[in-house]
Amino acid sequence: MNKKLCGSVLTASLIVAASGASFAADAGVQVDLEGLFLSSAGTGKGALVLNYSTEDVFHADILDRFGLAPGGRASVVVPGQGAWSGYSLQFSGLYSGRIKAERDVINADEDLSAAYDSDYDHVSGPANPDFRNSDAAYASSFNYQRELWGGEFNVQRKTDFYGLTVLGGLRYIGQRNKLNAATFDEIEEYQGTDDQTDRVKLTTNNHIFGAQFGVEGSYKVAEKVYLGGRASVGAGLNRIDFSSRLTSDNNSSVDIRKKEDLNHFAAFVEVAPKLTYQFSERLAFNVGGYAMLLNGVSDGTEEYHRVGLPDYDVLEGDDTLLFYGFSAGASIRF
Repeated sequence: MNKKLCGSVLTASLIVAASGASFAADAGVQVDLEGLFLSSAGTGKGALVLNYSTEDVFHADILDRFGLAPGGRASVVVPGQGAWSGYSLQFSGLYSGRIKAERDVINADEDLSAAYDSDYDHVSGPANPDFRNSDAAYASSFNYQRELWGGEFNVQRKTDFYGLTVLGGLRYIGQRNKLNAATFDEIEEYQGTDDQTDRVKLTTNNHIFGAQFGVEGSYKVAEKVYLGGRASVGAGLNRIDFSSRLTSDNNSSVDIRKKEDLNHFAAFVEVAPKLTYQFSERLAFNVGGYAMLLNGVSDGTEEYHRVGLPDYDVLEGDDTLLFYGFSAGASIRF
């Protein structure tokens, strides 16, 4: 399942729900539309750059300086009929947008290496000549992107416990990381006046298929104003696939590619508090926060220092990623 398929399923669900509502008198179908503005952080500690003179290692956390990206979430809740009148079905999907971070590491003495692992010393040295241009580098430049998307299907039931609604169902979460990096031997390459530059393109996809349980609710704090939100936890199988490519601008024979995959256990937590203004019986406006924590995923940076070693295949799925930000939207009841 990819983002286009998620979008198509979600759009079809919206159309079906809206069409069904038009043929039923006050069917109670609710559509929630939210704009999301998210950033990200993670626990990846993969080695990206080593400073030869000081032995300082720049780890992947230097990239955890992400800006906000616009995305969205849509949800359709269809109440049950007859014997199922106490239940409802919920279909929803989200997309985070492309969350980006950039960082340049510069050393005027040209003491940088772009591929380092303490177990193998400088893997860009004589033991790995295909990554030779990374030795004694002036600068390394990194462009990192994260994306989050997915869909869920839940059965809901409202309880008498403070009016909370409990839900349970199936969920798919897709998460992609893209790291583009360039290593410049000398200042001339960094300034674009020479071509001795090594380039890495790295992509990791996490596909989580699992089940979840959650609650939703609201509490009236003033006339037409409610404080509430939703929270859910879940777990499932994460299908991880990784690919990388290493090339050199001045040596066309350098073209090292890797592909790996791994099945891993993953867990997730989602929290979305919100403040609601009930404009009318059928229309409400919402503002709030959003956070999703993914555990048991790969952000790809642990593999970066191995891209020049085509026979060294150790894909890890032990990272934790956080997506967080705020939301604004509306709820429409048909």
